[in-house]
Amino acid sequence: MFHRFYMAHNGNMTKGPMFSPALHEILSVFSRYRQRQ
Repeated sequence: MFHRFYMAHNGNMTKGPMFSPALHEILSVFSRYRQRQ
């Protein structure tokens, strides 16, 4: 479920600042955490 949201987030980034930079940072940390698993 989260991965689908992450992909939607990436697609929306081109449309405009629909998501805050803080949320983008959280997603970056999340992806780094998944790589460690």
